[in-house]
Formats: sequence, structure tokens, C-alpha cells
Amino acid sequence: MSNKLIPATKISFFSLIGIIFNLFLIYKFLTLWLYPTVDDIEMIFNLSVLLVFEFFLIPTGMFIILAGRSFLNWLFGSIFFGAFALMFNSIVKGNLILVIYAAIVLNRILFLIFKYRLFIAVNES
Repeated sequence: MSNKLIPATKISFFSLIGIIFNLFLIYKFLTLWLYPTVDDIEMIFNLSVLLVFEFFLIPTGMFIILAGRSFLNWLFGSIFFGAFALMFNSIVKGNLILVIYAAIVLNRILFLIFKYRLFIAVNES
């Protein structure tokens, strides 16, 4: 029986971005929950819309995984889900939802591209 150490799992750059984003949102929600002021009403409304929009983002991740092999499918899906993001964005003041949607979709696409390239590189050797 050997005493081999189990190697620590690596956290990818894209997972780290997701973790930082989630920690930032947790911080914002906690500060609004613990120390609300009258001036924070718009921020509370925007973050509430963002929570509803987060439930919408779950199917986009599944779609990018399933339709990511065909560029035309990916383009149609991005436009379709982008229309929902535009509708949510019309509810809030500014472009908060569109910026967050673009950042999350870009992060997911880059993660899949790099993961796919790594898969090809490992299987070719």
C-alpha cells in the first residue's frame, strides 16, 4: 500500500472569474441587506431584476454546451437569448443586464474553446 498524495485540483482562470463575480454579488447583497438606505432603492431593484435574470442564464449555459459545435446554432442561440437580455435590460436603468450577459456569455464561450482545445491536444498526443 503506497502513501501517494492526492494532487490538488486546479482552478481554471474562467472558474476563478466566476467565483470572483459571485463573491462580489454576495458582498453587494449583504451590504444592501444589512445597511439599506433610501438611496439604495434603485440598486435593490436592479439586483432583484438581476436575480430573476440569473435564472434565465442557466439555459444559456446548457445551450452553449449543446449547440457549441455549430457556429450557426451558436449564433442563432446567442441572438435569441440576447433578445431576452435586451428585454430584461429595458426594465432597469442603464445597461447593467446587457453588460453582465455579455461578460458571462463571453466567459462561458472562452471556457469551452480552451477546454475543447485542451481536449484535442491531449487526445492527439
